[in-house]
Amino acid sequence: MVGESIAVLHLQRVDHANPDNESSWTIYPAITREHSPRALQPRKSSDDLQQLAETLCEQMGIKPGDIQALIIDGHLHDRRLEQLSDYVSTQLPHLVPSEHVAGQALLAGERGKSASQMTSLALAFHAAKAQDGSVLIFDRHSPTQTQAWLLSTGKTMAQTEDEVNAQPGFNQSAETSDS
Repeated sequence: MVGESIAVLHLQRVDHANPDNESSWTIYPAITREHSPRALQPRKSSDDLQQLAETLCEQMGIKPGDIQALIIDGHLHDRRLEQLSDYVSTQLPHLVPSEHVAGQALLAGERGKSASQMTSLALAFHAAKAQDGSVLIFDRHSPTQTQAWLLSTGKTMAQTEDEVNAQPGFNQSAETSDS
């Protein structure tokens, strides 16, 4: 449907008496940073993105290397592409942009800020489940403001690898212990 945008929100009641920590995802309210207009910033200026990501990672108790995907609003003008490329190459070198970075505007179109943010969060949730890791979300619609969220289980990549290695019947070389 050209020009249509659909956002689906999945809410699940949390039983605090019997929490399911294995499948719980955490997201904090967006952090917003005001800055000079992007068009006036240097091409390789990714300080605002880096500071937002570091603050969110500290809140969540993870490292930037634990981020497995990046969701952006999809706007690439006014040096947004150059600054995003600089951030990914210097701070998240383990991400392959063509595989781990998604712009929601290309998928959902432009239907207002709230719909765009909900679409970004829905994409982040699906990416987090698929990658089994944390997903960083940047909203850079405004030329003088950047918002960011981090969707995470709070697990670090080292914890995830330890869980995989601790699976019964498998050792680190992925051979069965029966062989």
